[in-house]
Amino acid sequence: MPVLFISRGSMSGASQVVECLQKNTGIKRISRESLVKRAMRHGETARELVEGLNGAIANYEKFSALRWRYLVLLRHALLVRQVLDS
Repeated sequence: MPVLFISRGSMSGASQVVECLQKNTGIKRISRESLVKRAMRHGETARELVEGLNGAIANYEKFSALRWRYLVLLRHALLVRQVLDS
């Protein structure tokens, strides 16, 4: 059975895409929350896994924000050097 994962980031319109796919293809829809709830039935291991994934998501978001600042500072340094060397 094919599986399709659709991210639902802020303002992504993912729910509209899923509704359209569901209507036109008849695919089944399940939310992340439902999957987590079902997984939690498996006790401590499942809880640790879900918490680890949540931590990874938070760390990725933090890294992404830091990466953007890093790129801006590097570009600024390159531009300043180019202007000073001209």
